[in-house]
Amino acid sequence: MGTPKDPEGHRNQILDVAQRLFLEKGYDGTSIQDIVDGLGGMTKGAVYYHFPSKTAIFHAVTERMASSSSQEDWLGDWPGKTGLEKLRNELIASLSAYSRLDVTFSARTLLKSPRMVGEMYLQSMDRIVDVITPYVREGVEDGSIAPCNPEDLAQVLYILLNMWIGIRFSTMTRDQVVSKFTLLADMLKGIGAPVVDDRVIRAAVHLHAHLKSNPLTAAGGESTQEESDVNQDQGVS
Repeated sequence: MGTPKDPEGHRNQILDVAQRLFLEKGYDGTSIQDIVDGLGGMTKGAVYYHFPSKTAIFHAVTERMASSSSQEDWLGDWPGKTGLEKLRNELIASLSAYSRLDVTFSARTLLKSPRMVGEMYLQSMDRIVDVITPYVREGVEDGSIAPCNPEDLAQVLYILLNMWIGIRFSTMTRDQVVSKFTLLADMLKGIGAPVVDDRVIRAAVHLHAHLKSNPLTAAGGESTQEESDVNQDQGVS
């Protein structure tokens, strides 16, 4: 296959269509063929030229959604008077990013795969920790966070929020969400980094209610697309 004349444009077209379909049908309900059909002329081979699998498209879509809508806020100075306030406000904003989280939690087949989950979080961990660390350092310097190694605390925040809570968030009950976030609040308060407060817990509860009200993200039965997804990720038409 020859190199596309506008590879970046074609790549963005694929992501635009995939994002729309993931929001409309969920990740599990969208096939590679659905994406091809939505592109109006681009072949399946052209899609595979840019992305080896539907999983790769999913990663690219969620990465773009995480950065594009709030790129300036994410890379700029977060709102707040102290490092602690900035971390807390950004956590609330992240829990309120419903469109991006709808796409993420619609991928139930991926969230059930330890390998996929591990790859997803390992790919994003260093990038996110690099963004969080300066705000932890600011909190230590302004006294809103107890003295600590900023990078270590940033890693702890990432792991607890994403691995301990995030992976199973949509399958939890409301009481489980409250219990986990309350315990996390107590743990962080105990080490002098009270990032999670009542506002964060309320944001988590509201997100949980939103996900439960959306049939694409509410925990349910097995996806009818699961078997074909495996084939697509192996490059099978």
